[in-house]
Amino acid sequence: MKINEFIDSEHDHDDKKTDLGFSVPYDLHIHMKNDPMFYRKQYYPTIAKLQDTLKRGEPIDVKKELLPMVTRARDHYCAKYNLPKRPEDLMQDEDVDALIEKIYGEEMELIRKGDY
Repeated sequence: MKINEFIDSEHDHDDKKTDLGFSVPYDLHIHMKNDPMFYRKQYYPTIAKLQDTLKRGEPIDVKKELLPMVTRARDHYCAKYNLPKRPEDLMQDEDVDALIEKIYGEEMELIRKGDY
């Protein structure tokens, strides 16, 4: 434990927006791609579904397709790392939206290249 974590822990109960000391959306994205069980059961099937939709030429509602996966990732992440936050308090709505756009942008580029 870092000294600032010890000092800040005294105030954690008062402020649900306490900084964890790292970029949660970035770290969550890395977790989603690198946790073998999450990737196999959630991430890959979600991206494969996007690829199938794209191949059929159908419109993609990015948020509708990716938000359930991001929500499950957030829950999995908090449980796995025993974070001192409730999953729903981990990120602000704008962070969730930015993460969804980042995932979509990266994965659609890979799909178009034929990497899936």
